[in-house]
Amino acid sequence: MSEADVDALEQSFSIIAEAARGFKDPWHIIGSAAAHVAGAEVGKINDIDLLLSIRDIEMLREKWPEIPAGPPVASDQFRSEIFYRFETPMPVAAMAAFELRARDGDWVAIAPKTRIRHGDLYAPDIAEQIAILRLMGRAKDAPRIAALQRLL
Repeated sequence: MSEADVDALEQSFSIIAEAARGFKDPWHIIGSAAAHVAGAEVGKINDIDLLLSIRDIEMLREKWPEIPAGPPVASDQFRSEIFYRFETPMPVAAMAAFELRARDGDWVAIAPKTRIRHGDLYAPDIAEQIAILRLMGRAKDAPRIAALQRLL
């Protein structure tokens, strides 16, 4: 990642950590940003995927009224009951009741069972991150899986 990308990522992590002080329920970062905080070298990160409860995502929207929130991009692979894409230095995709379409076509709710603290952030443990990425079944996740496996 470039120095500018690292700076944007760290700024957005700080913004999330500040907001998280008001969260009532467990929350997680998933995807490439979660792999990064766990110590994996994942290359470029385009956004931060943030899983929240419905009440916490609504609280986040109220807490960040000054941060523009765009609509979700239509996807036949991902869906959530509530979605906001916040335009922080590194965009934050905040989701409540998140599901993904597995390779077999079934929709699978993503509700991590593990929660590891990385400073002021939380992510699933490495094994669960790998399992989530495998469920996604995307080619771009193969290097992330390999990077996480090297940490085991």
